Amino acid sequence: SAASASAAGGRPAPARPTITQYPAPTPAPTRTQAPSTVRVVATGAQVQSVINASNPYDVIRIHAGTYPEQVTITKNGLTLVPFGDGPVYIDGGCTRAYGVRIMANDVRVYSLRVQNIVSTGIMIDGDNGPVPARASVELNRVERWNCQDTGEQRDAGIASYYAGPGHRIISNTLERRPSGSAAGQG
Repeated sequence: SAASASAAGGRPAPARPTITQYPAPTPAPTRTQAPSTVRVVATGAQVQSVINASNPYDVIRIHAGTYPEQVTITKNGLTLVPFGDGPVYIDGGCTRAYGVRIMANDVRVYSLRVQNIVSTGIMIDGDNGPVPARASVELNRVERWNCQDTGEQRDAGIASYYAGPGHRIISNTLERRPSGSAAGQG
C-alpha cells in the first residue's frame, strides 16, 4: 500500500521469504542382528563346541582354566571373554596352528591368554574364506607362538592376514619365549 511504502521512505516493504519444507532425511540402514545370548563355557568343556552352538552376536563367557584346543570363529559378532573367576588359557600344546582364528566380521576377543602355538596366537584370517572386518582384540596375553621355530613371517603373537578394514588391536601383551632361540621368522 502507499501508506506502508511511504513509511519505509518511499520503498515498498520487503516480501516475506518463502520457506520450503523438506521431508526429514531417511536414516541410514542399520545392521540387523538378533539379540545377543550369553553362553557359558564350563571348566573342562570345549570352547569350540560352544562357539559351534552359538548364534551370530552371542557373548561367550569362559570359566577359568586351560583349554587345550584351537578356536576358530566363523560367525559374525561373537564376543569371547573370561567368565570372571580367573584366567582363561587357550593352549595349543605346540601342536595347533592357531590359538584363536577369526574368520568373521565384528568379532571381539577380550582378556584371554593364548600360549604354545605352532604358528600365530590370534589370527585375523581372510586368506581362505570371507575377508573379516572390524575385529577387536584387546587385553590378551600371547606367549610362545611359533613354538617350533619353523614359522613364516605371518607367524606372530597377533596377526592380520588378508583381512579387511577397521580392526582394533589394543593393549595386548606379547611374549615370544621366556628363553631360548630367536630363530624363525615369526
